[in-house]
Amino acid sequence: MPKSCIIAIGLCLYALSALAQPAEGDTFWTFKGGAGFSGGPALGYDGTIYAICGDGYLYAINPDGTEKWHREIMPSPNTSPSVGPDGTIYVPGMHNLFAFNPDGSEKWHFPIRSRFFGSPSIAPDSSVYAISRDTIPPIPGYTIYRISRDSSELWSMETDRFVSMKIPIYKDRFLYLGFNYTDSLFKFSLDGTVLDSFQIGCWARHGAIGSSGEFYYCCFGGPLRAVDTTGIELWLFDTSVPYEITPSIGSDGTIYTNGGYPTDSLKAISPVGLLRWGCPIPFYMKNTPSIGSDGVIYIAGNSGPTLEGRIAAIDSDGSIRWVFNLYRHVENYNNPVIGDGVIYMLNGVYVYAIRCSSSGLARSPWPKYGADNQNTGCVRE
Repeated sequence: MPKSCIIAIGLCLYALSALAQPAEGDTFWTFKGGAGFSGGPALGYDGTIYAICGDGYLYAINPDGTEKWHREIMPSPNTSPSVGPDGTIYVPGMHNLFAFNPDGSEKWHFPIRSRFFGSPSIAPDSSVYAISRDTIPPIPGYTIYRISRDSSELWSMETDRFVSMKIPIYKDRFLYLGFNYTDSLFKFSLDGTVLDSFQIGCWARHGAIGSSGEFYYCCFGGPLRAVDTTGIELWLFDTSVPYEITPSIGSDGTIYTNGGYPTDSLKAISPVGLLRWGCPIPFYMKNTPSIGSDGVIYIAGNSGPTLEGRIAAIDSDGSIRWVFNLYRHVENYNNPVIGDGVIYMLNGVYVYAIRCSSSGLARSPWPKYGADNQNTGCVRE
């Protein structure tokens, strides 16, 4: 066969392959669970997607959208799985914290008397930090646990105050915990010793950690604030955020958060607290932005009188790239993870795989809720 014919055939096959790929903002596939999914997904190091479903199971889904395995966990509401450095999947159940191997076999479970609250964070030594909520009247109580990689309790602390939903950890040095009494932020060593406490103006229910250990958080209906590791306020920016949204950090240090009321907009704020741009969003943003490797920002929320779900891609200059319509309204703490050219998003009974331009997360200390695609809640570099 002449060489020119071989080249022509190759070009035709390449063109057909390109045409078969969905356009940006369209789905590769959807996976249907037995009930509504909750929280957000986690991405394993081999590309497996882990998602907690309301039918009582943790699902492991292959990158092609087929089921890998599922395991019964009886989940707590608004919780997400996390993946440790060795690939272990940690999942909060109603009365147990489960640890599963990547093949779906149970590694161990850690029993508690009540239910877990939020989702676990994982330190560099693979110890797990999790919060339980005791709903026994008259006052709800909370317990913070540190659990070793082999399921031993390393320490625990009880409190009758509302605490952070997700524990942010800075390398192997310290973690932050917000308490709703006297609007305090505490800094703990990883062994549970109180290193410092700061008055910060509001309850830091969520937060993001920067590359030097600084802490960024949004007050309910108030500003985005930045404090250094000694509690000194670096700056504040009035975003009028109607929710306690965790900001995200781009590769150049830009902080992204929800801002503006009654019209929602995505705000890009410089590392010194100055507005770079604001982009009006055609829906109410409920969750944290996820920042892609190419600087594209992905944000989900709800629009319209029946609260239809939406996810939008925003370019790094503040212009809308595309908007994708979801099956139903977006739940709290349901933030997308970004794989290689694909976004994974939970919505109702479906897991969506949506084509995107990003090859993964931005290289930054906190490019999404939970710090990384594994939801470790830990700055590691």
